[in-house]
Amino acid sequence: MPGAPPGVVCPFNCLSDELLQHVLGFVGCRWLLTRVSAVNTRWRFQCTQLLTSLAAPAHSASRHVALPHSIALFRTENAHTLIKWIRSIAERFRIVRLPPLSGAMSPFALQVPDASVVSVLKRCPDLHEWEIGWDAIGATGRCTAEILDVLATTCPQLCSVMIWRDGVTDDSVGRIAAGCTDLVHITCKATTLLTDTCLAALGTHCAKLESVLLVCIENESDAGHCGITDVGVTALVKGCGDLTELSLVDGIVAVSDEGLQAIAAHCPKLRVCRMGTPFEPLCYTDVGVASLAQGCPRLETISFAGPTHLTDASLNAMATWCPRLTSLCVHASAVTDIGVLAVLRACSELAHVDLSETAISDGLVTQLVAQCGKLESLTCIRCNRLTDASITFLVQHRDRGFAINLTDCPNISEFADDLIRKTFPTSPYQY
Repeated sequence: MPGAPPGVVCPFNCLSDELLQHVLGFVGCRWLLTRVSAVNTRWRFQCTQLLTSLAAPAHSASRHVALPHSIALFRTENAHTLIKWIRSIAERFRIVRLPPLSGAMSPFALQVPDASVVSVLKRCPDLHEWEIGWDAIGATGRCTAEILDVLATTCPQLCSVMIWRDGVTDDSVGRIAAGCTDLVHITCKATTLLTDTCLAALGTHCAKLESVLLVCIENESDAGHCGITDVGVTALVKGCGDLTELSLVDGIVAVSDEGLQAIAAHCPKLRVCRMGTPFEPLCYTDVGVASLAQGCPRLETISFAGPTHLTDASLNAMATWCPRLTSLCVHASAVTDIGVLAVLRACSELAHVDLSETAISDGLVTQLVAQCGKLESLTCIRCNRLTDASITFLVQHRDRGFAINLTDCPNISEFADDLIRKTFPTSPYQY
């Protein structure tokens, strides 16, 4: 023991391997890798054993490993150890899953070479899930074309994929669809424009798909180009009739009533439907939304974020056909108290409500809070008819614990707005 008087033995060295591992189990992953494992050969071996078996008792049956967020704190010199750890877990559980990490804390921001990631994939051809994600905003991590190519050709048994950022294109999604035909869940977040091509590939090759989430961050080079349209949506849903979640957000989503009607005709099991873009008015109308509600009565989440031309007729259709709704997001200036009240009466499970840029009044806010016993969040940004009267009522019900966001409502005073911010947690806004 460094610094100890001669003849003094470290008491930890007298512990059995089992006791030593139990004690080390209380130490964070960062310290196990950077400090504790450097003590001596025995301690390094015990740290390795502990790290590779972290999730075994709880997840061995489901073959799922959720690595702790402290993995984000690895330093660059530990990148090789990180890859060895991932590889050992992948070989053992057939699943690699790192939690979403932020910014420079991402392990892939540590300049782990593509060759190391590729070696994980080639050693584990029977992987079932590949999910190495991070917060895309400001992240320096990357998912390169080389990694995605190897993923598509080496791991045909993949059933769940989360791929992010630079390497995600129509071509890479198409290759994964063709190589991994057992896919059930796919999440893609791209920095280039995704189009109908990738949806058509998924519809052609992946009949087992249940969940599709495509997020495209539009940039200046995409101006004037068309992203996802009715053609791509129709091709997807015709080939994937078991879809329970379809989320097409950001980028350029030019889906009209025809696309919504195709979803209604082919996806009766759909529970989550999110479509929206903050850049262009959405093309669908009350007719398409009514078809969607009637064809997909199991819907629990409906989100039409971004500028729309919807009216109370759309909400009346939801109230009629979708009693299981728990989350509702509609941004439309023609939506009034009448349509929202119809939904409130029919959908007793509502927990998350976003009515930003609608024409709702203080009276609607009062009734919404009174009737939604399970309310968790309420977002009403840029609602011109809301006044300080809404704030007074909400503050009286602050013990309910729900989140509130009433930003940029012109008839709410600065004092009332500040009171809301100090009294309630802020609820999320779709864009």
